[in-house]
Amino acid sequence: MVKSNGVFYDIQRFAKKFDIYVVRISKGSEHYSSSMPCQNCVKTLKKYGFKNIYYSIGDGGFKKVKIRDMDSDHLSNAQNNLERFISHKHRC
Repeated sequence: MVKSNGVFYDIQRFAKKFDIYVVRISKGSEHYSSSMPCQNCVKTLKKYGFKNIYYSIGDGGFKKVKIRDMDSDHLSNAQNNLERFISHKHRC
């Protein structure tokens, strides 16, 4: 339950009015690459109640999704590296 007088409530109240735009451009070119948010980003965007997200996709276009309807199984490079490091460390 969110208190109606807390900072978190204020953030949620304002965030629901805004859309998020994420664009990733491939290194050394002017082409868009996929910028779908990772699992953690989707979770955070839902938590704060943002309205929509627009993100670049590999074919050069954009995709719009209502954040409340978004589901992502994408892991960022940092998350992938961390998982590899942890699984490698447990094997040793």
